[in-house]
Parts: sequence; C-alpha cells; structure tokens
Amino acid sequence: MNEEEVYIGIDPSVSRKKCGYAVIQGDKCLAYGVFVAAAKELHYEHGRLYLLKRALARLIKQYKPASIAYEDSFQQLYKNGQRIHNADKLRLMQAIVICNAFDHGIPYRWYTATQVKKAVGKGNASKPYVRRMVCAIFGIDKPSSMPLDASDALAVAYCHQQAMLASMVGASR
Repeated sequence: MNEEEVYIGIDPSVSRKKCGYAVIQGDKCLAYGVFVAAAKELHYEHGRLYLLKRALARLIKQYKPASIAYEDSFQQLYKNGQRIHNADKLRLMQAIVICNAFDHGIPYRWYTATQVKKAVGKGNASKPYVRRMVCAIFGIDKPSSMPLDASDALAVAYCHQQAMLASMVGASR
C-alpha cells in the first residue's frame, strides 16, 4: 500500500436512483460525479439498482482501485428508536458496493458520516462545508459546480486514503 494507490469513494443515496462517486490518487482527484439511474425503460427499482451496479463496475474496471469505501449512514436512519423507511433502500445501495468489491477482488471499508466529516474538518459539518473543504484539498476550482453527492463521495475517498496511510505508518513502527 502506498500513497499513490487509487481509491474510490461512494456516497450511496437513500433514493436508490443515484449515487455519488469519486476516484482519487495521491493528492489528485481523477474523477467524480453522480451515477443516475433514471432510465425510462426501467420503471422498477431493481432495474435502477442494476444500472447503478453496472456503472460502478465500469468505474472499477477503468481505475483499478486498491480498495473502495462507502459512507454508512445507517446510524442516522433511526429516529426515536424507530427505523426510518429509507434504511432498507440505503442497505440495497451499500450491497451494490460490496458485491462490486467482491466481484473485482478488492477490499472495501465503510465509514460513518461523522468519521468522513472529521477527515475534512469537523464532525458536524454541513454538505456545502464538506464540498468547500474537499475542493480545497484537491485543488478543484468552482466548488459550487460539484454536486453535493459527488463531494460527499470525494470526502469518503479522502477519509479512506487517510485511514490507509495511517495504518501503513502504524504498521511500519
């Protein structure tokens, strides 16, 4: 493991129709965006999930990451001890990430929203703050043009990269 390895960060959307992604290598952001599965011919949610799975598989094949990370917001999907309906939708999106990792033989890891936000600043940061911070870290001009789902995914990738580098330093001691 070295600092020039490629990492993919994923921010699964509760809507199941989109998913933020980012690809980083060292201090460079190689790609970012939002997978959107809104094909008119696929009216069923499972068809949309399949499209998202294929899009992520293409990204993995193109960039050959050392590992992939996603944000696990499951803890935030409970209110007053009751599960919010969207928890099941989020788990399906996370399953797509995990299945793709297994399909391509790469490790995966998840981080809480607080861990991701702390990696770029503060644990209770707003989405616009996270976007400003990751754009500053990676030298991206015009932060307002970056979709918030993509900036969240970039923060996940950065959080993962920092965790991998820290584990590498800890292992060398």
